[in-house]
Amino acid sequence: MNRVVYKIIASVLILSTLVATPGVLALFAPASLFAAPKAQAAINEKINYQGKLTNSSSVAVADGTYHMMFRLYTSATAATTTNIWEEDRSTATGDRITVTNGLFSVMLGSSTALTSINFSQTLYLGVEVGGSGSSPSWDGEMSPRKVFGAVPAAFVAESVDGGTIDNVSRSTTTSATTTNLFSTTASSTNLFSTNANLGFITGGRSTTTEATTTNIFSTTASSTNLYSTNA
Repeated sequence: MNRVVYKIIASVLILSTLVATPGVLALFAPASLFAAPKAQAAINEKINYQGKLTNSSSVAVADGTYHMMFRLYTSATAATTTNIWEEDRSTATGDRITVTNGLFSVMLGSSTALTSINFSQTLYLGVEVGGSGSSPSWDGEMSPRKVFGAVPAAFVAESVDGGTIDNVSRSTTTSATTTNLFSTTASSTNLFSTNANLGFITGGRSTTTEATTTNIFSTTASSTNLYSTNA
């Protein structure tokens, strides 16, 4: 009996509206990232994997539902038992992969969640096809494995450098109790005096909350002018 050998001659990885191209023949050019604790609304952590399934003569396989196995690795060549994620699409009929004119599209993560995977590292996708019979007849994992492109790695952009947005450093003044928050006592002709050509004065924003004070700004000065400028 001749052994059927399958191969995928082209494939793409799509996340949301972005596209990466880990396949032998690229269908699209790589797209930029959009990049897990959540910064805003949660993203859909599934990866759309598309390809064309052919036989060893590069002829598209017959239409049907095919058994497929997908695995993620941190190595391009390590044994299949070293995978860090595996999705078996060969069990229930509705879970198998529909192939039409050799073309197929599958949402990786639909059966086995991808939420535990660290996408900030280099990952490799292994694909194995088990035919379209009632039971799978595995032909061995395809080689070489496909390197995940920019888009799957973009899952990491859902976080802020590994921390949630709530962890961004901030400084807050929350409470002050004083008779005078700012007080000066001076005996002078001019408490503040300048004799110059003044340029622009630019400052940031200062916010004080929950201040309990008799006078927010108080001066006690015996002077002709509290503030004088001659410019």
